[in-house]
Amino acid sequence: MSNPKYHHIISQFILRHFSCSPPSTKKEDLEIIRYDMQNGAIGKSKIDKIGGENYFYSVTGKDGKKDNSLEEELSKIEAMTAP
Repeated sequence: MSNPKYHHIISQFILRHFSCSPPSTKKEDLEIIRYDMQNGAIGKSKIDKIGGENYFYSVTGKDGKKDNSLEEELSKIEAMTAP
């Protein structure tokens, strides 16, 4: 399995329901309107680039390596439940 860096806190399949893109848009190109609470900016972001943080579900071991096993398990569950 890949070693993802960006972990979604809000599943992409949920974010897709809030897309502002036309229905014919490919999944990887879907966008959502976002509001930046720090600077008040409003704009569009691709769904795969919003709703997460780098290594959010990772644990760093004593050897300094990141363990992504929780993210991997969550990805499996999401794949089973996504429409």
